[in-house]
Amino acid sequence: MTQYYLLLLLCTGITAVSVGISVYFRMRAFTLGNQLQKAKQSMAEGNVFSDLFSKNIRTVSDSLNWMNITARYVADAVDAVGLCIFRLDEKAQTLTVTGSVGRLPRNLNTIQTLSAEGSLSDPDTGEKQFNLLESVVFLRKEILLNSRQEAQLHQLDLDPHCHVNTFMAIPLTADGQVIGVVCAVNRLKRSGLPFDLDLFRRLKLMSSHIILARNIMRVYENLSEQQRISQELRFAQLLQKSLLPHDMPDWGQFQIDAISRSSKEVSGDFYDYVEIDSDRLLVVIGDASGKGIPACMIMAMTRSFIRSNASRFTTLKDMVLELNKNLNQDMGDGRYITLGMCLLNKKESTLEYIRAGHTELLMFVRNHIRSINPEGSGVGLIPNDWAEFDTFCMEMTPDMELFLFTDGINEATNPDGEYFGIDRIRDVFLASCRDRELPRDTIARVMGKVDEFSQDPSSQADDQTVVIIRHS
Repeated sequence: MTQYYLLLLLCTGITAVSVGISVYFRMRAFTLGNQLQKAKQSMAEGNVFSDLFSKNIRTVSDSLNWMNITARYVADAVDAVGLCIFRLDEKAQTLTVTGSVGRLPRNLNTIQTLSAEGSLSDPDTGEKQFNLLESVVFLRKEILLNSRQEAQLHQLDLDPHCHVNTFMAIPLTADGQVIGVVCAVNRLKRSGLPFDLDLFRRLKLMSSHIILARNIMRVYENLSEQQRISQELRFAQLLQKSLLPHDMPDWGQFQIDAISRSSKEVSGDFYDYVEIDSDRLLVVIGDASGKGIPACMIMAMTRSFIRSNASRFTTLKDMVLELNKNLNQDMGDGRYITLGMCLLNKKESTLEYIRAGHTELLMFVRNHIRSINPEGSGVGLIPNDWAEFDTFCMEMTPDMELFLFTDGINEATNPDGEYFGIDRIRDVFLASCRDRELPRDTIARVMGKVDEFSQDPSSQADDQTVVIIRHS
């Protein structure tokens, strides 16, 4: 009997240890998963920030506007009502605002005079103390204040129109020297709640991007005008080449292929594929207004937004409205981009389509071509109060095929100035579908007919992009 109880206790102990080990490894996997997710998020934020810089810098006079856009981007990333970027003048011992956004205390959004000996006095001892920004600059402190009871917070709470409830500040350092400060004031989406450690970590990450952008700006300002033009072209070419997908997605019953040809050094056309989850794939085609570098900048901004935000929106309409608001605020001057976006669901075999000022969607179904034209203006052209974007949803069945294109295809001209036109596109697409050609063969057939019609493809004035989606 004693041996039986000993054996029972031994088995119970082994079971307990096994359970403990299992729990440990599950907790460890959960922790590593969180760390991996944060690393992916950091990398994504870095890519978005790089895209943002490359498309907004056009001339030296854009410097102030660029830093304001940068401030808005960082404020969005850390959920801040207001954000301010300072440049340190070491000789004059001053901090000067180079970029700001949102509601800030008046005493923060001005030139700050610093004292290395401290500019405040302790009420009890009379000894000199550092104020908030002096602590960041001279002591290199990273400051997170999330309680109105903290004495330091009252240094900012002097503006009756902007009470400070929570505050973050990070020193900007390069080559071991402090070159500036970035400050965030009050949370946006959770009014009244403080900044948390995750947002504090994100601001520290963003500080490195701000430093990189500032260094590039300094180099850029020292280039000659011709060097700047050459640098812009080279930078834009490399950027655009890196943005276009290198591989076609393998998406179940859907076969997809695409091509994009630029009429100048860089293009305002683009296509992209964004995997939202294991079932849904977003296929995008776009055509930015204008040509060359300005169009390329709008294209890159749009692609960056879609890739960063596609998974957080429940509808295509909501995402396009948010993109429209951002572009309308940032671009101005009547600049915009047209978009056609297809959300493919391979589990349900469905298609959701939204059109924003783009060319019509051609669909091969039941042995003929249909044109799909939901309402929608160009993205960024008008404010959200007047913008409207309609969607179209349907089931995709075998042998159905979609043809998305930019107006560089239908507006390709021959020596007599005649357009290639929609009717010719429809005829070539219909013939290819009836011959059951693969998407890549359909593209080759269409582009071959366009080149044959124009006789000199290099003379075309507009970029040309085609995307084919086929249900096999």
